Amino acid sequence: MSLTWYRGGQKLVNAYGVTAAFSSIDPKVADMDKFWGISIDCALFCQHFSKISPLLYIASRLAVINAEPGIYIKER
Repeated sequence: MSLTWYRGGQKLVNAYGVTAAFSSIDPKVADMDKFWGISIDCALFCQHFSKISPLLYIASRLAVINAEPGIYIKER
C-alpha cells in the first residue's frame, strides 16, 4: 500500500467526517456552500503564498543588508 493512497484515503475520511458534522446546520443560520467555497479559496491562497514567502523573506533581508550593511556583520 503506497503512502499516497493512504493520505488520499485519510483526506476522504476527514472530508466525510466534516461534512457529516456540519450537515445539521440550518441553511438560514449559515450558508455552508458559501462557507466551503471561501474555505477552499483561502486554502489555495495559502498554498500559493507558501511558495512565494521564502522569496519575499530573502528579498527583504537583501534590502536590509543593502540599506544597512553593518547589521549582518557577525562579531568574532
